[in-house]
Amino acid sequence: MAAYSVLLKHPAELPHMELGEGIANITGEHKQNAFSRLRNQHGIVWDRLDEAVAGDLATFLTDQGFPAVTVPDSDVVTFGKPLVCRNADIHISGIEVEDPYGNRKNFGPEWIAYAHAGFIMELEKSPDGKENYMGDLTSTQHGVIDAPGWKWKDSTDSIGWVLQIFSNVPSAEYLRIFGRRFNYDYQGAEFAPLEERFTKLLNDLSVLIPEEHTDPGYKIASEILPKAPEEVRYETVDDLMQRIQWSMTLHRIEK
Repeated sequence: MAAYSVLLKHPAELPHMELGEGIANITGEHKQNAFSRLRNQHGIVWDRLDEAVAGDLATFLTDQGFPAVTVPDSDVVTFGKPLVCRNADIHISGIEVEDPYGNRKNFGPEWIAYAHAGFIMELEKSPDGKENYMGDLTSTQHGVIDAPGWKWKDSTDSIGWVLQIFSNVPSAEYLRIFGRRFNYDYQGAEFAPLEERFTKLLNDLSVLIPEEHTDPGYKIASEILPKAPEEVRYETVDDLMQRIQWSMTLHRIEK
């Protein structure tokens, strides 16, 4: 039997104390579990529901002023591994990216299906266990590069802006670019501050990625702002990935 998820049509914080008991009655979950899931949702309110139960939950949320839709779990976007990029060249024929070790890959415009940008408040850490999303400074014969590190890195800096670019292939590799770990020396940009390089990258990519294939955070990040506004801030990388899963799924079913 197919399972279903319930997605909000628009991002919103749900009043968990007001809605929790009603949702618990619909889903059959314990009330405290419903409270917790509502507090932590990033657009996908619930998953693995029977079709009828999912429909009842979507109707309940819509009636409470939070329009929602049901989606088969099989249609919810899944991700493969990220390809962390430290440099890139943008051409009319696509984007060429470079990983920390100097390996290059080309991606044509037809590969790009969606782009998402956000600001992550989580502090930088060296990759260890599940934190395997950043690099650390590692000495090589070619100099110091961003690469997997052996020890935790003490840091008071947040991760900051991150751009991710996806294809339509389920569980496929996707591109991940951290603004504070990105070189972008294309057309003299290497002399600009890091924030400006990141902004220039997003504006250059607009040649390849139509605005309708980007989330709202992408446009905000493409402007030079002294501070990331609240609507594009995420506490952790996991929070950001959950929001992208919601926004990409909604983007696909609404096309």
